[in-house]
Amino acid sequence: MGQLTSLVDMVQSAIENGARSIEEVQRDIAKKPFEMLKSVEQIEPTVSQIESFHDQTIGNVYDMIRKLNIEAAAIAKDLLSKIEPADEA
Repeated sequence: MGQLTSLVDMVQSAIENGARSIEEVQRDIAKKPFEMLKSVEQIEPTVSQIESFHDQTIGNVYDMIRKLNIEAAAIAKDLLSKIEPADEA
């Protein structure tokens, strides 16, 4: 089970790192139009509220991706622990 469990850990880590990188890029890209819109004094308060909601939404989505990744890895390890002893016999 060692090699397969290591593979599960490696995939889980790759997904985690990828999700964090994509989240960071998405936040950086989204920041630019918000900064430009906030420079218009009349709409700045509304844009700030929308930006805050946007940031919370991004955070929630990527938190869910990370939680699903953890659960998927746990399920994979559980399944591997059930089939591995049969393979060794």
